[in-house]
Amino acid sequence: MSNIYHSDIYQFNKPVPSYWEATSSENLNLDKLQKDISSEIVVIGGGYTGLLCAINLIENHNLDVVLVEAGKVGWGASSRNAGFCCLPPSKMSYKKMKSVYGTEETRKFFKNSVEGANYTKELIDNYNIDCDVTGENNFVVAHHKNKFDQIKEQAEVYKSEFGIETKIYSKEEFDEVGHGGTEQFGAFSYKPGFAINPLKFVNGLAKHALSKKLNLIMKKK
Repeated sequence: MSNIYHSDIYQFNKPVPSYWEATSSENLNLDKLQKDISSEIVVIGGGYTGLLCAINLIENHNLDVVLVEAGKVGWGASSRNAGFCCLPPSKMSYKKMKSVYGTEETRKFFKNSVEGANYTKELIDNYNIDCDVTGENNFVVAHHKNKFDQIKEQAEVYKSEFGIETKIYSKEEFDEVGHGGTEQFGAFSYKPGFAINPLKFVNGLAKHALSKKLNLIMKKK
């Protein structure tokens, strides 16, 4: 049977080149799977979800857990994203969400998004992960002068509908805080929002999991 996806997705023997890979060369020296093993729980995949699942099972349920990964820790999307912790994790506008899913579901979506951003920051602080956290808010920029009124409306919706802290900047005010240029016509900021090195973050999760006696094994090549 041929592979379902493009052959590149199965090349686990080396990471995809990126800025993160070039600046985060940490080697966790994990064992290779060489023989049959047994465990109460086996978690497949060493990304954010797999590692946090394993940590939860160990810390909160005192279970014996093995995690297996075909590539390196964070081989997939966990180390290949832009590192922005921002809102919302969707291209669909809030107006479109409300029209499709209704007001309450849209509020739940934004509430979960805010909780996710805060949870990420809590993990970084609680596990003492050095992942180059940058900033404490994100900006939505008006790239044309007729877009400024739209982003002001968006900022008000974020604040009134979803309880998100926002601040509006005129073109001149945004320039004063270091974001000048010919393609900005004002902006608004919102919290929570920050940037990280995603590979350092996933490696930090792995190191915490290993400290909790997770048996983290790489698939034999």
